[in-house]
Amino acid sequence: ICKTVLIKGLKTLYPTVSGNTNTYIGLIRGAGFTPNDVVKLIRTGQNDIVADTMIYFDSTLIKVLFTFEDAAVGSWDLSVNGIFLSELLPNALTIETAKPISISSFVEGRNRIRTNRSTKMRIGIRNNSNQTVFGVPVFLSLSADFEVVINNLINPDSVPPEINDSIKYGLIKVFDPIQEKYVQTGIFLIPNLQPYGTTYIELTIKSSSIINDTLRVSTGHPWLSAEDLKDAG
Repeated sequence: ICKTVLIKGLKTLYPTVSGNTNTYIGLIRGAGFTPNDVVKLIRTGQNDIVADTMIYFDSTLIKVLFTFEDAAVGSWDLSVNGIFLSELLPNALTIETAKPISISSFVEGRNRIRTNRSTKMRIGIRNNSNQTVFGVPVFLSLSADFEVVINNLINPDSVPPEINDSIKYGLIKVFDPIQEKYVQTGIFLIPNLQPYGTTYIELTIKSSSIINDTLRVSTGHPWLSAEDLKDAG
């Protein structure tokens, strides 16, 4: 005789920190989720904060969006209620005083490209604030003589590939009047970057000759806000 047993409960919320005056996007893992579940943040002495949006992927994963308007600083519990669940995850999210947006970049790999050999390099883009940022531009410039393959966007925070936003990119050759030579340049757009999160862009670079050139990377202020996303639906 076989008996079906439904395993249910809350496992994790990621990210675990947010500013108190911004939009927060989180992933909730567990078991027993349904499309009509109600997701809230709860703290003693404070009004509950109900998720503005809940996206159901399957019974083990949902995505939520909260809008914080001067939310109380401290630890908040996560509550999910639905057909199969009535669960609480204590101290799931720490809300901090919002910090100014700050984005930085760095390059991992060799300082020089070896002749006729493929060299792998990684560009790291880090969010140094406790706010989720949207539409982060990354500007890339390198020698026009390099052969460049953009392998993929790597997010080490274990965001499932089925919900990892795609990266938009393109490299073109232009004449740089300052260096007096042609360079490859392009703009990468990172759709969103979680609080204190780091995303990597992996490149494979090859050159048929010795080029004393380096990979130059810079980032700009996020192009989008949470309000832009809401207006766009």
